[in-house]
Amino acid sequence: MPGERQQPRKTIQSVMNDIIGRINTDTRRLRVIEQEAEILKSRMAALEQNSGEQKKAANSSFSELRNKVIRAEEKVARMESLVQELAKGLKRFAPASEIRRLEQLIEIYSPLKSEFLTKEEAERIVEEKVDRIKSSL
Repeated sequence: MPGERQQPRKTIQSVMNDIIGRINTDTRRLRVIEQEAEILKSRMAALEQNSGEQKKAANSSFSELRNKVIRAEEKVARMESLVQELAKGLKRFAPASEIRRLEQLIEIYSPLKSEFLTKEEAERIVEEKVDRIKSSL
């Protein structure tokens, strides 16, 4: 076949060089993949550490919040108890209407505001009235 070009036959050395080139390329690719895997491992470790710290902080915050709620509940219970005691105490006091009635009675019987008659004055006034009635008859 005179018109056909023959491909040069590869020698063992060229085949070996191709194989070594491919191995070197694959090795470089493998190193890049390993480096990326190490970076990912490092990032994952950092994320795990951060999430652990955040979990501890959240647990601490929840614990503080729980304690505050418990203290608030205790305060509310004490306040309810005090209100009940006050309500019982208020029942022992006189109502406002009774106090007004007492004020009126005190005002009526107050010696500073009232004028009292002696027995002699009352008798004299009665005698004067009787005399007037007799004289008018």
